[in-house]
Amino acid sequence: CICCQFLSKLGEYVEALAPILQEGGVDTLIKLLEQHANDPRILYDTLDALCALLAHKRFAELFVAAGGVQLMLGIPRNQHSFNGLSLALYGLASLPEAFERVCMLPDPLVEQLVQATLQLLGSGYDAARKNAALFLGSTLHFRAVLEAFDKQGGVRQLLVSLRAGMVLLSSSDTTLDLRIERQIAHYVCHALLQWLRAHLVLHTNSLRRPPLARPSPLNPTAPVPTQPLPYKPE
Repeated sequence: CICCQFLSKLGEYVEALAPILQEGGVDTLIKLLEQHANDPRILYDTLDALCALLAHKRFAELFVAAGGVQLMLGIPRNQHSFNGLSLALYGLASLPEAFERVCMLPDPLVEQLVQATLQLLGSGYDAARKNAALFLGSTLHFRAVLEAFDKQGGVRQLLVSLRAGMVLLSSSDTTLDLRIERQIAHYVCHALLQWLRAHLVLHTNSLRRPPLARPSPLNPTAPVPTQPLPYKPE
């Protein structure tokens, strides 16, 4: 797809965003994902263009609003799509404002998103594994993702990935290029740290007492309502 190849080269530039949006770039990619998800070559080019355009917050927000996440989850997961899909997911995770809109989608969709990420983490493709670990490290502080992650035994899968990497890193085979394994292990450890931090914040907030209620000037006996503590780990 020449159009997608063009977008993949220029899409990440700020100067290209306005013309792409004016010419219906979001709708074009949506239609390509709808109509050519089973065509490996077109799908590869479409995901490549999507990854470039997800560098822009505005495009990401419009893509989510147009149902792009649902279409991404419907893409066949195979050797033709693993790398592009994982990079697109990480692109969304890198934009907190856009990813907040993802977390507002129905719970089953968020669970499918986490399931897809864990499948990518367990795939045999190094780039997909790395991007999946980066995605989790960037999104586990969102409560919807955290709950879906725990529900699907995500920690166990992170540990399995880390254990497999440690086996390779301890190998005496000098012909192996272990740089990517070190990177993946680093990002998996970061995701585990984010998971621990998120649960620590939740546990701390559950133990924290609300501030003492102060009487209202209009009604000395009525306490002033207090707002719930926000969930936003640092």
